[in-house]
Amino acid sequence: MSVNLEINQITRESALSFFYANRAGTVFHHPEVAESLGDDIEWWQVNKGSEPFQLHPVSRSPDGKATVPNFSYHFGPYWSDAFSERPESSRFSDSQKIYKLVLDHLSQKYSSFQFELSQSDTDVRSFLWWNHDNLKPKLLITPRYSAVIRDLQEKPLGVLEQNFREVRRQEVKKAERSEKFSSSSSFNWRDVEFIYEETLARSGSEVNPPQIRESLRKLQLLAGSTLARSQATIDIETGTLASFVFILRAKGVTNLVLSLTHSDYRNSGVGALAIRQAIFSAKQSGDACFDFNGANSPLRGDDKHSYGADPALYFRLESM
Repeated sequence: MSVNLEINQITRESALSFFYANRAGTVFHHPEVAESLGDDIEWWQVNKGSEPFQLHPVSRSPDGKATVPNFSYHFGPYWSDAFSERPESSRFSDSQKIYKLVLDHLSQKYSSFQFELSQSDTDVRSFLWWNHDNLKPKLLITPRYSAVIRDLQEKPLGVLEQNFREVRRQEVKKAERSEKFSSSSSFNWRDVEFIYEETLARSGSEVNPPQIRESLRKLQLLAGSTLARSQATIDIETGTLASFVFILRAKGVTNLVLSLTHSDYRNSGVGALAIRQAIFSAKQSGDACFDFNGANSPLRGDDKHSYGADPALYFRLESM
């Protein structure tokens, strides 16, 4: 007799156990990160009998929507090792049933929903086929890209830098020759807020100071975590915060969550210097990958790939 699939809400502690017990998942699935960056976090686990197969986190907004938290990527379902190691003949069939169960559940429980798949989950047929035989709303499936430097441990530091575009290498040399920049663990988050507003204004994005302040407050909640690292570059002479980088890392991947350069230093090379330091630190920490986390606009995407990163496809899914 076949065993039915079930979806049930689990505790934060159980979600944390699932995270560390399985190879899949990113730092954005870690309860500490999800709860800091998201709204009201709920954890939905799919079991086949007593075996957990999938965990799907949800950030429930005040108006009842399931959303992807700000600064987050791949915030959506991920698989257990027990499921991933099943024979393909069983795994494909079960994945169809599991995704249907999850999608039906999300559509009933939330006013709308969105989530993202990991870079390893590029088969979206389950989502194309959902409700294909009736008139219910379908899903909006959007391809997204990140820029990723892989095999960090196999590449010497010199090779990593040699893979930078020539203009980036020149910028690094310019910043080093100036001898005016120093890394510092001491900085003011109000200065980060100022540079963030500048960056959004330059890109033509809407600048909403209260919203920016709230977003950065959520990052601050993670600042003391072992999963996070803040990297500030200071002008030695003036004490000005010239560049700021915020990193989240887990499971052998360093994720670049925020990278900012003060407008007065855009031509100094300090931005490229800070990125090189972040990539080198990822290698020295033992990580296998450096993920720029999103390369979906022409200018920002080109900038991220100029450090030798390869494109990485993933998908965002939204109810219609």
